[in-house]
Amino acid sequence: RGYDPISGNLILFPFNHHIDPKAPQLSTLIAGNARPGITSLYQIHEWDWLNNRPAGFIQRPADAPLDFATLVGFSTQGGQSVLVPYSGYNLGPGYQAIVLYASPTSITLKYTLNDSVVSGYTLHLQNFRVDPGLLALYNQANADGRGELPALFGKEKIGEALGNEILVS
Repeated sequence: RGYDPISGNLILFPFNHHIDPKAPQLSTLIAGNARPGITSLYQIHEWDWLNNRPAGFIQRPADAPLDFATLVGFSTQGGQSVLVPYSGYNLGPGYQAIVLYASPTSITLKYTLNDSVVSGYTLHLQNFRVDPGLLALYNQANADGRGELPALFGKEKIGEALGNEILVS
């Protein structure tokens, strides 16, 4: 799909919508850094399924400011532990998320047991080194037909920052 940088305020802002107290907390994403600085803003493209190519940007919510970003860079230091953002959801014996996709430098976490991003919370994390054991576990589950995907605990280490920024959507 791709994404393009945008300019805007490098701050978090509140939305005027229902608050889910169980939502994943990005303040628990980077070990030892509950308030990482925002380093960059991007807009992710929609996908044009008919023509099999990127389309315009994902539509922003009506109550969002004009510089609303669908992908945000958060400051890190190389080697910092990247963790599963803690949530109030329990998928079974304490697990909070499953791995829908993993590569050496990115992961997609889902806070339901569905192998789909259609409903529930999904986080895409990029620009960090995914734990090699977790990556191997995902690759094996994927090769075996995705009947079972890796399940993770909140605040479980999933990798390490490569440099000064991790991307989150």
